[in-house]
Amino acid sequence: MSVVGYLRDVADPENYFEIFAGRVTVGRAESNDIKIASRSVSSHHAELEIEPSARPPKMVVTDMGSRNATFVNEVRLLGSNRPVSWGDVVRFGYDTVTYRLVQDLDVPGRGKTPHHFSAPYHACAPALFFSATQRLC
Repeated sequence: MSVVGYLRDVADPENYFEIFAGRVTVGRAESNDIKIASRSVSSHHAELEIEPSARPPKMVVTDMGSRNATFVNEVRLLGSNRPVSWGDVVRFGYDTVTYRLVQDLDVPGRGKTPHHFSAPYHACAPALFFSATQRLC
């Protein structure tokens, strides 16, 4: 399975989660593809669905009825979904960490990532974040 994009920490571009085609789950529970250990993030908080083969590529963020909502470009989603594009900013709950959806880690003006680790769900996650399978940093 190949990486189609990344959820990159806006404040610290060295930290990011890999995003694969299909459905990626986000939340506090161990069963999520991306696990976020924050009290404002629900157990099964949100889903990101990407179909890169669709023309144009289909990308949707869905809030799974979380207690504290999901935000796309600061627009609150609560039990609903919203189409997204590369460059959009996503926040889960009222956590201060926000992520930008990027297709490439070497985006001009944002600096280059010195190395890339291949991981099932993410690489170099922020200190408060880890995946269900491993933590790399």
